[in-house]
Amino acid sequence: MLRIALISLFIFVLACSDSIGPSYNEYSKISIIDTSTGVISDEIDIDAGITRMCISPDGSYLYVVQYSEDDIIQVNCLTRSVSGSLSLGAYDHCIDLCLNDQGNELYANYYDKIFIIDVPSLTTGDSVYSDIMGVGRITYRPGTDLLYASFYQAPGFTGIYVIDVAQCEVVNTLDYWTSNLVFSETGNDLYINQEMVVKRVDPDLGYELASFNVNHMVSGICLDPSSNTVYVSWFDSENTEGGVISLDGSTLSLQDSVNINYGVSYLCHVPVKENLYLGIRNTLSGDKIIVLDLPSLNTINEINIPEGLKDMVADPSGDYVYCSIEYSVDP
Repeated sequence: MLRIALISLFIFVLACSDSIGPSYNEYSKISIIDTSTGVISDEIDIDAGITRMCISPDGSYLYVVQYSEDDIIQVNCLTRSVSGSLSLGAYDHCIDLCLNDQGNELYANYYDKIFIIDVPSLTTGDSVYSDIMGVGRITYRPGTDLLYASFYQAPGFTGIYVIDVAQCEVVNTLDYWTSNLVFSETGNDLYINQEMVVKRVDPDLGYELASFNVNHMVSGICLDPSSNTVYVSWFDSENTEGGVISLDGSTLSLQDSVNINYGVSYLCHVPVKENLYLGIRNTLSGDKIIVLDLPSLNTINEINIPEGLKDMVADPSGDYVYCSIEYSVDP
């Protein structure tokens, strides 16, 4: 159990640590994959280290953590250029960010505080300061004013904060330790993982509604709302192999599974095209993306990308997948 707990802590730290940069010069790019051709169609060069991303509901803009400058940058997806930025000052590096349903508010987690950012003006409004040290991933609950934030402060002191962004305060805490927070389209179900177990949780009361033991460490969770299917990526403790399973979104019963000869680091569902993109880091030939057909989980493409994959997001139309990639240059 101690070994599992240590691996779980490693996963939580890994999920949050992409924001911590190296001591040498960081350069980054956003590689854009055209899902109709399966190749990188364009790249956006960024002269600083970047990690996490989110995309506006209409697919017009990307918001990207530029951790080495303590900035958040806005990227115009039509012109494929940086169209704005916001400096949040000399804070700890941003760990995660997400948008609300309308795309008019952006939430940025800076480890011990969460900024609420007005998107049209790219200016900060209120900040949540309510003893939120140790927060990792954050996600917005659809149809509400609630933000859910996983945290780890010490062994035995972990959970999920529920934050009312309208009131700018923590209103509830759920007793779960997780590195993934995924809501159903209605916001009535929350999917998380606790170590090797995937759970469907009542987001109001925190009750466990269903669970499935993957028997491997979980790296990612995503949902296909059209089929109410939950996809889960996993890896072994040596990170030499991994795989993906599909679960029924209500019962979390197993539907299908596939093994991959690599540990899966990132998982991205591509709507409309009904594909699953798996982000694979640190292979012998660099990083790569494996594309699976849904619901069969058959591999239909492998895309080699530059080493340094940090995140993936899909355009809501399913036409493009954006990959944040960081590489380093010795001084």
